[in-house]
Amino acid sequence: MLEKLKIANLKLNPTKCNLFRREVGYLGHIISAEGVRTDPEKISAVENWSRSEEVHQLRSFLGLCMYYRKFVKGISSIARPLHNLTEVKQKFLWTEECEEAFGN
Repeated sequence: MLEKLKIANLKLNPTKCNLFRREVGYLGHIISAEGVRTDPEKISAVENWSRSEEVHQLRSFLGLCMYYRKFVKGISSIARPLHNLTEVKQKFLWTEECEEAFGN
C-alpha cells in the first residue's frame, strides 16, 4: 500500500493516520476486523431526536436515518408515513401512523 502511494507521489500525514488500531471511526461508522457497524453516538442522536412539526427538520431526521439504511431491514416501508409528510403538496398532519414510524 505504501509503495502504491509513493508511485502515485502521494504523501501521508502521520498525525492523521490511524495505524495499528483494532477499530476506527469513519463517517459515522465503526470499522474493524469484524466488519462495519454503526457509531453508537450517531444511533443515540437518532433515538433522542425530538419530534418536530417542521418539514425541514423531518427531512434532516429522515436523511440521517437513511444514511444507516443498510443496517435497518425494511426502513423504506417503516419511514414511508414520515416521508409522505415531506412531499410538497402534502399537508403536514402528524398521525398515529407517523408516530409509530418515528418511534421505530
